[in-house]
Amino acid sequence: MRPLAIRLLHQLAHDESVRFPLASEVVFRDVYVDDVLSGEYSVAVAQEKVRQVDQLFAAGGFKLQKRITNLPFTLSPIGEERRLHAEKTFEDRSVLKALGLKWSPSCDEFIFSFKRR
Repeated sequence: MRPLAIRLLHQLAHDESVRFPLASEVVFRDVYVDDVLSGEYSVAVAQEKVRQVDQLFAAGGFKLQKRITNLPFTLSPIGEERRLHAEKTFEDRSVLKALGLKWSPSCDEFIFSFKRR
């Protein structure tokens, strides 16, 4: 995202920080370029974070798409049509790419590749 777009998201997070404190933290800490990469130790908090992020972005006129998690039920606060098909990903042990990293949701591992010179 361009600096102005990031600035807009930061302003939205600041303006809505009282209504959506978890989501505001995500915007300031876990948004990179056009990806949101976040996590949580508690399933209940993760579900609340999903709900708040969705509502925060909606308040700014944005509709997030293509979400995935290593625990698919944490996405229950959002509609099925806005998730990646996690079940297929888990069955074939797919690897997803984000920010130049490879991530396997089925085993929740990052995969790094190095080229020898």
